[in-house]
Amino acid sequence: MTSTTSSLAHLKQQGAFPSEQAAVLASIENLEKIDGKIRCMLNDGKEQMKAILTSQVAKDFGSELKQSYRVKVTDGILNTDGENNHILVISSLEVVATATHVHPKTGVDTPAAETMKTPAPAVRKPEAIKTPVSKAQPISTLNPYIHGWSIKAKVVNKGAKRTYNSKAGVPQHVCTIEVVDEEGTSIEATFWRDAADKYFDMLEEGKVYTFSRGNVKPANKNYNRTRNDYCLHFDASSFVEECDEHIDASAMTTRMNFVAIDQLQAFVDKKTLIDLVGVVTSVGAAGSIKRKSDSSELQRRDVTIADSSMKTVSVTLWGERAESDGETLNRMLMAGQNPILAVSACRVSSYNGVTVSAGMRSTILIDPDLEEAKALRLWYESEGASATLAPAGEGLVTASKPGAKKRYSDIASMQEQAPATPDTPPLYATVNAMLASVNPDQSLYYLASPENNRKVTEQGPGEFFCEYDGKTYPHAVRRYIATARIVDSSGILLTQIFNDQAEIIFGKQADRMHEIRESDPVVYKAALAKSTWNEWTMRVKCQAQEYNGEIRQRYAIVDVKPINYAFETRRILDQLIEAH
Repeated sequence: MTSTTSSLAHLKQQGAFPSEQAAVLASIENLEKIDGKIRCMLNDGKEQMKAILTSQVAKDFGSELKQSYRVKVTDGILNTDGENNHILVISSLEVVATATHVHPKTGVDTPAAETMKTPAPAVRKPEAIKTPVSKAQPISTLNPYIHGWSIKAKVVNKGAKRTYNSKAGVPQHVCTIEVVDEEGTSIEATFWRDAADKYFDMLEEGKVYTFSRGNVKPANKNYNRTRNDYCLHFDASSFVEECDEHIDASAMTTRMNFVAIDQLQAFVDKKTLIDLVGVVTSVGAAGSIKRKSDSSELQRRDVTIADSSMKTVSVTLWGERAESDGETLNRMLMAGQNPILAVSACRVSSYNGVTVSAGMRSTILIDPDLEEAKALRLWYESEGASATLAPAGEGLVTASKPGAKKRYSDIASMQEQAPATPDTPPLYATVNAMLASVNPDQSLYYLASPENNRKVTEQGPGEFFCEYDGKTYPHAVRRYIATARIVDSSGILLTQIFNDQAEIIFGKQADRMHEIRESDPVVYKAALAKSTWNEWTMRVKCQAQEYNGEIRQRYAIVDVKPINYAFETRRILDQLIEAH
């Protein structure tokens, strides 16, 4: 079918492609290729417009698209940034002329160039469900500089509604979900306050919704369970609506990039999430661990899988997954079957050499209809069942022992090596860092028993009750438990400071700090500010903890000393000598 030619000016005026047969001819300028993403400026001779290529188009033309090429844009979505500048998200294009066929002034192309077309996508929407209003765009095109976006995606994981206190002490709600679109791109979305109350009950796993009027922000890799560089935040002004049109939700599945078991060593104790698939060879007995937050029991179960690399690894399932999926796998194994297990968004830890932990929001598939699963089945039936298999962590167990880590580190390296799961031993590292900031509005200290340092509650004049030992004391002491940011040349870190270390850093006891705070807030803030930007040698502990179904890393300063510059000089000289 012959397409009609439109212009950038007409595109800006209409706010979208006027018809599916229309196309825009323009030249490529200011071409930027960064980490697989392609941005450019389109110029049709009269108007200019910023453009971003979708991940699929960038993949198809990443190595071929050059500066000054003439292209025909046949499909896309028009957005605006915060300064109301138009940005075209290109989802389909054709290269109609190379740089040698473009006139330097007019930009007119000649017919000599060979036309390259965007390959047709594997899945296309039926014509009957296309809507001319608020066209949804792929998740892969989202970034913080695009506004007015809308996505259509399926909820694949829904977390619990959690309660937290605002700065004013008012209880608020928050919930987090994971969604995936037709391209298989997933992203994490968090609903805050009114949005959590409004949409939590409406959102259901497996259903498709249209999401709009949210904010796109960089993802925190410490807590984010997807591999997306961004995450979504929704508030009271956001809009979510269930799709009432016919959509094949089964086609919306998270795209998995499987890692071979013998390659897991490269991801040990890293923040990187990986996907794993293997044949189940054994299922351990069900067990549990006690949560430190509320002393409740958290179910766990270890499943051993193998793949064609002739290696095995233990995968830990948690919570309901341990009870339901773990029991299903156990029954299949007892019946003489060896099911295929695929798990997304796993963390690899150094516990017992190499182990894998499936998070609360990991996707678990049993005997999935995937090419990798079919290949594994053929391998296991032909040779794997009788082959000699070795654990992936064989010979690496000593790597997880305390003291195996290097003594001196920096903040960035410590964050990179942080334990990924609660059952991984804590990491200790010594860093030379400075206190960057202390929030003066935090509690900073607590009332404690003078005998056991446990928290006490003031019940009246001269009456302080300790719930730990059930005693009432005539007086109490204040002890520090502060939160502060430390910084070195490699990065910044939010950490806790306990009493003994805080007395050294702040230069006074908590009771004295309280007297200053009550008598003169200005002097109190100045005392805290005085403790910043002094360099210390700090011993920092990092431990992974499970909280509301999420794994988080907590950092605490367990020792602090003034820097010994003579020792540091000798240490650095020794490092230089060893390096050469």
